[in-house]
Amino acid sequence: MNGRKVAALGSALVVLGLLTGGAAGAALAVAPGWNVLVAGATGAPVNVPGLARPIVPDASHVKKAATTVSRCLARWNGGAPALTRAWAAHHGTRVDVTVMRTPTIGIGGAKRSVIAQCAFGVEVGVGQLALVVAPLPGSKAVWRGELVRYRTRGALDGLARRFNATVTTAGKLRLR
Repeated sequence: MNGRKVAALGSALVVLGLLTGGAAGAALAVAPGWNVLVAGATGAPVNVPGLARPIVPDASHVKKAATTVSRCLARWNGGAPALTRAWAAHHGTRVDVTVMRTPTIGIGGAKRSVIAQCAFGVEVGVGQLALVVAPLPGSKAVWRGELVRYRTRGALDGLARRFNATVTTAGKLRLR
């Protein structure tokens, strides 16, 4: 699998996490499936200032974390790279703050676990979504993300119902 396909798959997994692991449970029934979002994507993902690519789950600190949307909000406001927060303040409007749960499969009989990471979908323009994933607290991993563009805004309509925060002029997130 080449790097472009891996990057697209990483984006699809984050979008899927945003759609299935978020705080707005009522919106789950109306959110589009990952195949709709991936089908609507156009071109290769683009770098977001201050973030590493591609998006991959942080498996360096596997533990059962009691992560919540409120903790994710605090994680962004206190730990997101300053360059990313400044970029979001300039370009961002609405945000879906959610907990992305990634199951892990044990090797050699090890038990299965779930990685619960903070994920953010920042709307930065018509048909554009910055997908951002925070590293786990205490991890040596870095903040990761990328900008995904869609042919039409319609691909994001289901996700738009889930936006639960806004970006302030200081680049901080505030729950609605």
